[in-house]
Amino acid sequence: MFYLLANRNNGVIGFFLMKFPVDNPHNVERLTMWKHNLDIDNASMFISKGNNEKQKYRELVIGYKTIFINTYTVVCKDLSENKSLGAVLYKHESF
Repeated sequence: MFYLLANRNNGVIGFFLMKFPVDNPHNVERLTMWKHNLDIDNASMFISKGNNEKQKYRELVIGYKTIFINTYTVVCKDLSENKSLGAVLYKHESF
């Protein structure tokens, strides 16, 4: 899978996270669609995975800077196989 973070989607500004398979890039699944009027910059994405005592975990950690108001945001999204668990685990913003 490829993960794509975009600041604009069809002319709308926001935080748009999408994923698509390597062999079929036209099959896009939208994971997060937050609409707001803020531009982002300096984005980074990392995948964290491992095992805890009960189960395996896989998380997507995204960091980005919001332009003009100078805040840095870190979002952690669950990438587990269970679709009902695919929520944002935490979001942290700081100045």
